[in-house]
Amino acid sequence: MMGKPDKPTAQRSTHSEGAFAANQARLSSWKLGLPTMLVAPIVFVIDLLCSASFVLFALGPKALAALVAIAAVTRARSVKA
Repeated sequence: MMGKPDKPTAQRSTHSEGAFAANQARLSSWKLGLPTMLVAPIVFVIDLLCSASFVLFALGPKALAALVAIAAVTRARSVKA
């Protein structure tokens, strides 16, 4: 397993670019089989996920743990209500 990159661009280079390059042919053929009106929402969701990964990378593990704890407490309270 690779270590944590120092900067977001290094994170993108280390993780994202390799995944996209390895799956480029499959992604292109998959996109051709989709109805045109579904391509934009799917691209939007993928971009949103990539942006979220950069934000979580920038926040660091302590902030991520705090967000998970807040989500767990919020969910527990909503289940009780």
